[in-house]
Amino acid sequence: MKRNIALLLLGILPLPLGYALNFVILSLPSSSILLYAVSIGFLLLWVLLARRVSAREGRPIVQALLLSAFGLLMLLLVFYQELVMGRYWVNLLGAAPQLYFLPLLSLGFTLSNVLIQPFLPTLEMWLVYLLAWLLLFAAGCAGCFWKARGK
Repeated sequence: MKRNIALLLLGILPLPLGYALNFVILSLPSSSILLYAVSIGFLLLWVLLARRVSAREGRPIVQALLLSAFGLLMLLLVFYQELVMGRYWVNLLGAAPQLYFLPLLSLGFTLSNVLIQPFLPTLEMWLVYLLAWLLLFAAGCAGCFWKARGK
């Protein structure tokens, strides 16, 4: 039970990282190569974090879902604001989902351009956020399965 709560709480980590990355992007000149490096580095760290905090005897998919549960909540907020309201709130609940996925947006954009853009006339941001969450979940699964293998 303690481990499950720890997994849920650790799922919040991308939010302060996204806030810090937002500050860096707005303060310093940045390039797309740097943002790709941040995305890839973040995913690698997410794999290592998932491996570190998951239980060897637990179910890896469930543990990865627990680790990504807060991200799923952020994704639901994005879906509601984009698809239902058609705009983002101008408060913490409007900014939090965008900041949560900021470390993964460069990879999300690249994947959406390759996988989705050829089939749609315009790129929808909610699809980019969905791909970012899927990347986060896949990295969590990789770390949890790595730990379950016991190597």
